[in-house]
Amino acid sequence: MKRVNNQTDWALQVAYEGSGFQGFQALPQARTVQGVLEKTLGQILKQTCPVVGAGRTDAGVHAYGQVVGFQAPLPFAPERLLSLLQRRLPADLTAKALWPVPAHFHARFSARARHYRYLLRLNCPPSPFEARTTWTYPYPIEPEKLAQAWAQCQGQFDFKPLARAQAGQHATQLNIWLSQMRSQGDYQMLEIVADRFLTSLVRRLVGTALDMARGRLPMDYLEQVLKGQIQPTEPQGRLAPPQGLYLCQVFYPPEFGIQPPYPDPLSPESCALIPQQALQDPGLWWD
Repeated sequence: MKRVNNQTDWALQVAYEGSGFQGFQALPQARTVQGVLEKTLGQILKQTCPVVGAGRTDAGVHAYGQVVGFQAPLPFAPERLLSLLQRRLPADLTAKALWPVPAHFHARFSARARHYRYLLRLNCPPSPFEARTTWTYPYPIEPEKLAQAWAQCQGQFDFKPLARAQAGQHATQLNIWLSQMRSQGDYQMLEIVADRFLTSLVRRLVGTALDMARGRLPMDYLEQVLKGQIQPTEPQGRLAPPQGLYLCQVFYPPEFGIQPPYPDPLSPESCALIPQQALQDPGLWWD
């Protein structure tokens, strides 16, 4: 194919409803987001086209703003590639935006922060129409107590007590800049922004916070665990189901020019909690 310019490095924002995928990462004999993207890009561009994601979401987890990187010369304008992807991808996966990026861009390691949201329905009957995209918690909960428990995640901590046993000490240090709850009717949105996340950590934090709000754990339990004052009463904490979790946005330094469309952003007050120097100085981050 004849290329239309010399640009070969791209960042693609995608959204997906995760219930039909066995996670993001490609797996043999399984339908995954990475596998579907690579197959569709390959069919369009007539070449093998590996992609790298900013976050390797688990099976059943959704994304508003996953970012993937790939390398390929384009035989037509980028706008046409985006249009072709939108037409050819399945109904539960879509391409939202495409940007040219420099050769040193890496979708995962160039990212400086990630925003996840866990969507809960509290104190209401289950809805069959939302069973794949929210979690209706089956026990009575006072939302104020849940908000108090969730706020304890915020700060710089070693999350080893809530991490997989094989993770190393250095790899479990995280900066969580924002952990707050937003309410809208029966819905509670647990927002969390950090430099990066450990495998299934958000779901473990959600499950633990719900146990605290329900009275199964003390209301200062997370604070004590993260400060090393007590050991978890349950190995790695409880795990909330995947259907309520969304990867909302990935933040990159300004040099990459990635400004994703984001229909439901955090408030300016919330975004102000993310230190701007962290989005510009790679030295502040762990790999």
